[in-house]
Amino acid sequence: MDLRFLKLPSRIPAGQLIYFTRQLAVMLRAGIPLVRALHTLSSQLTNRAFAGIVASLAVQVEQGDKLSDALARYPSIFPVYYVNMVKVAEASGSLDEIFLRLASFLENQHRTKKKIISALAYPVFVLLVALVILLIIMGFVVPSFMKMFREYGEALPLPTRLLLGASQFVRESWWIGALFIVGVFGLISFLRRFPRVRYKMDEFILLLPGIGGLFKRFYVGRIAQTLSTLLASGVPIVEAISVTRGTIENEVYRALLQRLIFIVEEGDEISSYLRTQVRFFPPLVVEMISLGEETGKLAPMLSQVAEIFEEEMELMVSSLTSLLEPFLIVFMGVVVGFIVIAMFLPLFSLTQIMSR
Repeated sequence: MDLRFLKLPSRIPAGQLIYFTRQLAVMLRAGIPLVRALHTLSSQLTNRAFAGIVASLAVQVEQGDKLSDALARYPSIFPVYYVNMVKVAEASGSLDEIFLRLASFLENQHRTKKKIISALAYPVFVLLVALVILLIIMGFVVPSFMKMFREYGEALPLPTRLLLGASQFVRESWWIGALFIVGVFGLISFLRRFPRVRYKMDEFILLLPGIGGLFKRFYVGRIAQTLSTLLASGVPIVEAISVTRGTIENEVYRALLQRLIFIVEEGDEISSYLRTQVRFFPPLVVEMISLGEETGKLAPMLSQVAEIFEEEMELMVSSLTSLLEPFLIVFMGVVVGFIVIAMFLPLFSLTQIMSR
């Protein structure tokens, strides 16, 4: 049954995919046939689009298709690693175990993203509120003083002239600033179409002090976690590296993984290559992978690497947000202080003149 003509949603809430995967694993482990489990889940899912897709999966499997082939028809919903792990499970007869592993993997990734978002939400919210307040002051409060300042005969102090100029720009030429911001983002988006430029941009981000370390831990942790899950599920190592590469957005790590595929195909160890890439793979990771290769326990060792880097990333996010909050407070204090001084300097001068 060809269902490719259906209009597929480009994105399904992560919670729905996790729920589907976890419940399917539980049902299969309880001995419920696959088709019946899929039909049952399609009636339980709250997302109607996803429920329709699961119902179509049940129909395709009922007509004789493999589940992995049915899943592969919806690449926007089920990632490549998801399909590959199911394909391996079908060959080994361990669908329930693979779906449990997939559920844990998805839950871990979703939890990590939520922690990062929640840690950054407060400082971002404070920054946005501060900018809105600043724009209100510049666009409405300062102009109310402008007429009085213009009637003031003597030359205005420099801070006041700067403030009035900024206020006038906000009120009359705000579209230039908006156009500039849109233009910058548009230029970046255009330049990222070129592979070499995209690589250099991603490399620059990774080498930035502070935030670069955070991104390194994020990508190394994801690589380790995805590889560990795939290898533990029985996916061959070359295929596992190739699939992992497809889950990474950073061009530097994509290039490293592409090179790693050739290294492994030639029979060399992963750790021997990673030792030459210490800028992007810390020595601890290399040594743990080396130990995993020596002991034949690469998947469990990669899982430990993922756990370590997830903890380090959480600590770094917490530290960065702790530093960012006082910085925002000081920044807004300086800006508001400058505005107050700039507005009241002419008033002080005017008071002195009137008292003479």
